[in-house]
Amino acid sequence: MIAGGKKAGLVFDGPYFALLIKGDEKAGALANIYKQLSQAGIQVDEACGIAHINAGYGVILYLEKEDCGKAMAVLKM
Repeated sequence: MIAGGKKAGLVFDGPYFALLIKGDEKAGALANIYKQLSQAGIQVDEACGIAHINAGYGVILYLEKEDCGKAMAVLKM
């Protein structure tokens, strides 16, 4: 895919480190995730929400490489 993109003149940037988190839709679910990460000293650099067909939620959280394992432990993933 990268070779094809470069051949088409696209410029790539990265790699980026992220976690994909999915869960049941309930008020405050993401706020609780952000709170847990913040209390552990983990900064979310960027986030992107995604739709979930079965009335749930999904979010991609972009973190520093060294924080990914720590975040998974904090969130019990």
